[in-house]
Amino acid sequence: MGCQVTGVGADSQQAEIAGDKCHELIIGRIDSIDTQKRLDHLVSEQGKFDVVLMSQVIEHLACPEEILAIIHRWIGLQGALVISTVILLTGAVELNCS
Repeated sequence: MGCQVTGVGADSQQAEIAGDKCHELIIGRIDSIDTQKRLDHLVSEQGKFDVVLMSQVIEHLACPEEILAIIHRWIGLQGALVISTVILLTGAVELNCS
């Protein structure tokens, strides 16, 4: 029993490096409507993800809580979301979501 890996990467050069490890490769930002539509279609065709890994992504999102809500609908009932970030904050942080 194996697994299928779907990769999403904003940088085409970095995504291409990972591409040979992926069953499906989507080049685009996770906060892009086009990328989200492609993932919606993939999930409707192949089913929900067992695991979603966000590595060094969340700190680049203007409205992470909105993206997390979207990702939630792509994860199966027994699935998991793993977030890895290196974020150092000083002072107040304000999210500008509307």
